[in-house]
Amino acid sequence: MVERSCSLVNKLAYQLELLKSKRSNAEQRKEEATKALVNANAKMESIIKQWVNNSLDKVLAREKKVTKAKNDHGDRYKEQYTKALSQISNLEANLKQSELDFKESERKFTPLSKEYDKKSQIVDDKIVEATLEIKTTLHSNL
Repeated sequence: MVERSCSLVNKLAYQLELLKSKRSNAEQRKEEATKALVNANAKMESIIKQWVNNSLDKVLAREKKVTKAKNDHGDRYKEQYTKALSQISNLEANLKQSELDFKESERKFTPLSKEYDKKSQIVDDKIVEATLEIKTTLHSNL
């Protein structure tokens, strides 16, 4: 019976060792699976971050192009607007100068015109007098 008990104890000890080794193997596989999962999650996060960064870079590049186009359009508009304003102000200045020149020439013309009218009236009067004298002399000679 002692032999039987010994063999039973040995058999149970052997089974205990087998269970301990299976348990340690299972724990080791669990740790390996956890490490693999952590590595997979890290790779997945890095891939997702890379995709997000690439997407954001594309969006930023597109936004910069749109902003640059808007700025260029705004600059062209400002340039055309300032050109138009400067041309308008130049035309207004030319118009004012023309009006001043016209008023000045009108002021000069009015006295000259009056003087011319007076002189032409005097000349007309002299012509009429001369014509009358000639007619009277011709009448008197007849």
